[in-house]
Amino acid sequence: MRFATVAETRNSLPKLLREAHRRHEGVMVTRHGKPYAMIRPVEPQDLEDVEWGRLSSRTLAKAWEGEEDRFYDYL
Repeated sequence: MRFATVAETRNSLPKLLREAHRRHEGVMVTRHGKPYAMIRPVEPQDLEDVEWGRLSSRTLAKAWEGEEDRFYDYL
């Protein structure tokens, strides 16, 4: 895994994105020497997880439709 500071990331984001994609490897972005964020290539499983998440949210929202409990308002 490659490491890059926030300043380096700001100045060379396109290059870091290309490297992450080409190497199939993440880039750990650090701030003051500590992990701050991560840039990583998207894998097919990531897209599947997103779609499953949307599907389950829609399914739960429909199941809870009409509920008066405020607990469900965040959906």
